[in-house]
Amino acid sequence: MQTSARALILSRPAVFATLLAAFGLVIASGVLAAFSTHQVAAADRRAAHAQQTLVTLNGLLATMNEAETAQRGFLLTHDDKYLAPYEAARPRYRQELAALARQFDQDLVARRGLEELTRLCDARFAEIERTVNLRREHGIAPALNVIESDEGWRVMQQVREKLTALQREELSGIAQLTATAAHQARTYELLHMALLAVAAALAGTVAWMLARRLHQLEGLIKVCAWTHRVQWEGKWIRFEEYLARRFNLQCTHGISDEAARQMREEIEKTPIDADPELKG
Repeated sequence: MQTSARALILSRPAVFATLLAAFGLVIASGVLAAFSTHQVAAADRRAAHAQQTLVTLNGLLATMNEAETAQRGFLLTHDDKYLAPYEAARPRYRQELAALARQFDQDLVARRGLEELTRLCDARFAEIERTVNLRREHGIAPALNVIESDEGWRVMQQVREKLTALQREELSGIAQLTATAAHQARTYELLHMALLAVAAALAGTVAWMLARRLHQLEGLIKVCAWTHRVQWEGKWIRFEEYLARRFNLQCTHGISDEAARQMREEIEKTPIDADPELKG
């Protein structure tokens, strides 16, 4: 039973099956590595997108602050040079809002927050424009009345709160992406190592099976069923010569009990008159 089981294990189908399993694990490991790389690249793209959104949000806040500073300078001095940052900020804040709309294209919650932020920014710039026109046409008093109503301050506070909330969401998203990417990378690394370890074990098993198979084949000799000669190096030679060539063994000859018995039986069965030599 043990010999039969060993022959089954060392059979050609078993070797091929083990080899195919090892090859399949190597392929699976490669596919897993490619998938892992794809996942990491996707996480990097999402993180880069979130970072770009943060840059745009910070830029919008800076634009709103520049417009507010320009408003104060012009109202105090009535000098148009103080309006230069405001004039530059007016088209720029629209561009930054449009950029945010593109970046929030797939995020419905963020898009609703952006709509409210757009309304507030428009209201703040409208308030700045009204105070500037009042200062030019009617002097500082009407413009200061608008400022003292705190309408612009309240709107600006709401703008800052909205921007801060959006920034907090993006930072939270980046942190979550980083944690998820790290966990996935670790999981894929462990799976990759496990697959490679199993593939290496199977490859070692195949090598052992092949070595055992070769050892078996090397131990076999081909013997002629009629002449009892042995095939060695392409020639049929006597068994004694085979032992001498391969193992450097010298043989002596004798006769077995069975052969001796058979010879005696043949002699006894042969009549003496039938053999001239026995007569003499």
